[in-house]
This record gives sequence, C-alpha cells and structure tokens, in this order.
Amino acid sequence: MAAKLDKRKNRIYCLTGDGELQEGSNWETIMCAARHGYDNLVLIVDKNQAQGTHMVSDLCDDENLERRLEDFGWNVFSVPDGNDMFQLCETFQALPKPDQTAKPVCVVLHTVKGKGVDFMEADPANWHAGGFKGDRLELAHASIDRWLEEEKKKAASLPVSN
Repeated sequence: MAAKLDKRKNRIYCLTGDGELQEGSNWETIMCAARHGYDNLVLIVDKNQAQGTHMVSDLCDDENLERRLEDFGWNVFSVPDGNDMFQLCETFQALPKPDQTAKPVCVVLHTVKGKGVDFMEADPANWHAGGFKGDRLELAHASIDRWLEEEKKKAASLPVSN
C-alpha cells in the first residue's frame, strides 16, 4: 500500500503456504489487495499440500485455490512443478508489469514437500516440522545426490538460448 501511495514502481513479494491460507486474515488481505488494485503485489503460494502434522486436504478443501483467487480479482499463474527452477523462471519472467494490470498477481507453486529426499516425499505431513535422527541424514544426502544427477541430465538436454 505504501509503495502505491508513494507512486513507486517496485514489486512487493509475499510467500505463504497453502496451509497458512486457511486463516481468515489472509483472505481479508487477498480481498483488500484486489479491491484497491495493488498490481505491485505478488503473492507466492507454496502449495505443497502439507501443514503441521496433517495434509491440507484432511482439514480443508484446497482443490480450487487458483479459481478462488481469480474470483477474488487476482491474476493467477500456476506452476505445475514448483520444484522446477526452469518453470519458475519462465513464470516469473511472464508476469505482467504492475502498470499492465490493475490486479495483484498470485503465483501458485505446486510443490512436493521434501523434494529430492525420497522418504520425505513419501510422507510429507510427518516431515513438515520433523528433524533427522540416526542415519536419516546420510540417507537424505544420498537421495538428494541421486535427484541432483537426474536434474543435471534434464538441464543438459534443454536447448541453449542466446
């Protein structure tokens, strides 16, 4: 709000999780930002489907998040693989400039909790606030190394642009 009042062109970024969006104060802010045309605001939602010790869907329906945000007056961009840096870069480069729209922007990242660590990916709710014990740290490092090698192969196969 202050940036708009001062007629500054900078963007404001806010990161939240899908579980956190169950709080009413978030939706009050979402409504207010759209109502006042805060086109300098970019809300990034980490939609990893985990919160605390539960899955978000166990507590609240979050299947229509993008549509609800659009209904509230936001420009919504969805990143199917929010763990993919190439998709993230493409999406953020495609965002409209603040002067091109009168709406705030939301980027919904469909992410995998614990991406790259196989045992964490398989049980995201229990790793939302968990820590490593015993040999789990070594297992996590080995899993991440395997995942990184796969990512390097994917990146090497992409066309090079100038």
